[in-house]
Amino acid sequence: MYSKLIINNWKAQPGKILLVYAALTIGLLLITLLSTLNHGLKNFFFQEGQQSKLLRELSVKPAGAKLDLNIVSLLPQAQLTPTMIEKIKAIPEVVEVLPTNTINGISSVQISLLGQIFQTDSLLYGAPYELLDSPTVQPQTWSQNDEPYPAVISTKLVDLYNYSFAAANNLPQVTPENFLGSEVTILLNKSTFFDTDTSTVKQLKARIVGFSPNVKLLGLTLPLETINRLNQNVLNKPVQNFLDATVRVQSPEDLTKVKNQLEEMGLNVTTAEESLKSLERLFSLTDLALNIFFAIIILLTGLLISSTFLAKIAEKSREIAILKTLGLSQNRVSLLYLLEAGLVGLAASVSGIILALLFAIPLEFLINQSLQNLLNKPEQFFVFQFDQLLLLIIFSIFISCCFTFFPARKAAKLDPAEILAR
Repeated sequence: MYSKLIINNWKAQPGKILLVYAALTIGLLLITLLSTLNHGLKNFFFQEGQQSKLLRELSVKPAGAKLDLNIVSLLPQAQLTPTMIEKIKAIPEVVEVLPTNTINGISSVQISLLGQIFQTDSLLYGAPYELLDSPTVQPQTWSQNDEPYPAVISTKLVDLYNYSFAAANNLPQVTPENFLGSEVTILLNKSTFFDTDTSTVKQLKARIVGFSPNVKLLGLTLPLETINRLNQNVLNKPVQNFLDATVRVQSPEDLTKVKNQLEEMGLNVTTAEESLKSLERLFSLTDLALNIFFAIIILLTGLLISSTFLAKIAEKSREIAILKTLGLSQNRVSLLYLLEAGLVGLAASVSGIILALLFAIPLEFLINQSLQNLLNKPEQFFVFQFDQLLLLIIFSIFISCCFTFFPARKAAKLDPAEILAR
């Protein structure tokens, strides 16, 4: 019975039904695309394995160290001594201590890039292989002791150049292929911007072997042993202190305990957990902005549904009055329009999700093309989950029925005698 009445209503007023259907479909399309994109970005930034590893790491610096450099001749600052490193290793919960070092002096580099030779002052850091955590660098490559020395660049530096400096100055972007295998000339005791004694300049060769998100942002990173050897044999500065260290503990539960012990030693300690919490707060603001946007879409669509069904009922008042005269109760009249709205909501939600799946394919391609040189990016931007899609379908039906409830009650309360007497 209801199906025939609903079909007759659709046949009699196809324009109004199509309007509601189109509005709901577009609303669900936007909500699905934005929510799946947000979910994809969250998956990338909060990868379970990566997050688990970060929650076991602490960054340790000596008290008073505020900069990620140690140019002894220009700006002396506190350093971690080998004795302090051994004390940290002696803490039972500590699994690994990965110190970093830097060249004890000024340096500049020359590199051929995009057909041009660039020379600029650059910091040189030393890091152990375990700190790199990079699929582009192999242990045997990092253990090379002869020139050209292996060197890595921060992925963040490449991304910063491509999507900030290069974009702002209309310069070509660089790709990993531009860097990998490139030879770099390192000039120790040489500055591009300040006068230096050319008789003390030492020229070395390095080769870019990969990229890492864990190395210092500004400068080149070489093997720790190489930097220590250069300090001692080339620069005649044999002091083997360290700039800072990454400390890894057995489990996230040990993090607070180890942090307190390190602070008791007089060290400055920061945890990746703090960075993750900052990122979570940022995503909370993003979620809030998206929810406000979704609420506006739902409200506008809902008002359209409500006004459309009010207009439908006004035009069909005589048919409703006849049905009530034939014995159709108020509740059944309400149910008739609620079912109609629910079916439209179901059809629109399925259509919106299918369109979102289809739109996501070219959008994924376009985003990847525009960010093709971005080293640190998600494998997939739009992540569709079955439970999320099912929830959107249920929510669409619920919203359709909610905004149709008042028009449906109005239809149920029409007085047949009054309507038919007109």
